[in-house]
Amino acid sequence: MELFFTYLIEASFCLFCFYLIYFFILKNETLFHWNRLFLLLSILFSLSIPIFTYTINIPIATQKEAAETSNLINPEVINNANNNFNLLEFITHHSLLIISGIYLIGFFISAFVFYKGIKQILILSKNCKKITRGKVTYLYTEKNIGIFSFFNQIFLEEKKFSDFTNEEKSDIIEHELAHIKGKHSLDLMLMEIMKIVFWFNPIVYFYKKSITQIHEYIADHEVIKKEGNPLKYAEFLVNQVKENFRGYDLCNNLFHKPIKSRLIMMKKSQSKPRGALKFLAVFPVIGCLIFYFCIEYVYTSIPDTTPITPIVEKQDTFPDNTSMPLEPEKGKCYARCMMPNKTIYVDIDYPVFTGEDETGVDLENVEVTSAKTSKWVKKKKDGPCLAKDPKDCEVWCLVETGGGTQSIKVVKNTDETDEYMMKTFKIAQLVSEGTTDWTEVICNELIDEELLSDLQVKLKTAGLDVNATGELDKMTKAALFKYQEENNLPKGNLNILTLQHLGMM
Repeated sequence: MELFFTYLIEASFCLFCFYLIYFFILKNETLFHWNRLFLLLSILFSLSIPIFTYTINIPIATQKEAAETSNLINPEVINNANNNFNLLEFITHHSLLIISGIYLIGFFISAFVFYKGIKQILILSKNCKKITRGKVTYLYTEKNIGIFSFFNQIFLEEKKFSDFTNEEKSDIIEHELAHIKGKHSLDLMLMEIMKIVFWFNPIVYFYKKSITQIHEYIADHEVIKKEGNPLKYAEFLVNQVKENFRGYDLCNNLFHKPIKSRLIMMKKSQSKPRGALKFLAVFPVIGCLIFYFCIEYVYTSIPDTTPITPIVEKQDTFPDNTSMPLEPEKGKCYARCMMPNKTIYVDIDYPVFTGEDETGVDLENVEVTSAKTSKWVKKKKDGPCLAKDPKDCEVWCLVETGGGTQSIKVVKNTDETDEYMMKTFKIAQLVSEGTTDWTEVICNELIDEELLSDLQVKLKTAGLDVNATGELDKMTKAALFKYQEENNLPKGNLNILTLQHLGMM
């Protein structure tokens, strides 16, 4: 969900940039078809640019530089256990869930409004008198709806339409046919979908308003070309706009308000062909957006072989990556710690009965617990992630699968029957102690006096002999090791599991 919200924000920014070009450079041009094409293509580019990513690897000197340059290290703040409810902390830790809830509420409200608008038009069309001429259907109604078109349908208020002169009727039909031929309803449907997905973005509503205005400019221009008298047509529109009627937001309404911009465009002379050169302004903007959103810089480093002081003597605090059983999460530190117990599974062969008739066969039911299999998988890290690269919000986890128990029929005396098959099962047979495994530990740069003081207080509260010195001395190390041993925790380092058990995380 976090990636989806990132996509919405980036696409919204692209829409904002493209609309600025239209508003300040292209809006007053009379190249209506070009302006319509620009707005539609800018929506397509805005939705596409955030999807594509091209990675450029930049080698740098050390791992430390790579971490600092890429902003990958995002250490967690370790606080004392606090059971009091903190509103700010709650909002911070559940910000993604809260934002998701708010977005879905707006999404479903917008979708319901769209559904309601479509339903109103369908109900209206069922109660109209219909006349079909070619591919166009004329719907006459007694309701005060004005005049509008929706796809290949023209809705007419019957009483009002009959009061017009034949010349005015011809202009009205020509206007609505221009909407139908131009497939303007498809544009409006696209904008309604955009309003549902980007309901929080005011730029989408400006887009809808601008596209609707361009539709009217195009239709007005077609009527004027046929009529040849823009002043007379403008006077007709002004007289009709004074009346109140119910408009439909999903349709092209003839007497669309406000009408001032339409009258201004009727008076303007046709833009010269060189006016189309203004559209070239879009290419630098596209280039900048692609450079900003589509190109990703990854800083790769030469492994740092500088030895790091271990937390506990004779323990490897930051091992060589080649010796680790997993790809470590960037910004975290790992060490080989002593694990309390490890179960070892061995292969055991059983003669499993395969026949159907058990008469005369000495059988016994054996409960077999199959071994658990382990594999490393990538999972999304819990909680909000502030890393620049979304991939750094994933962590490798060891996942165990299997381990189910099944009952099998085993032949006790194989000499009595040939109806059996030797099958191999992995059975837990041996438990070894003192095994080691890699576990997450506190990085050296995070072990400060405050953390150690809190640790010593917690250990002392647990009944261990330790002084609050704020240093990782021998007494503290011994107390830490004893606490880990008593609580069946990985021993030998100041690891995350120990801090969690102490209530420090």
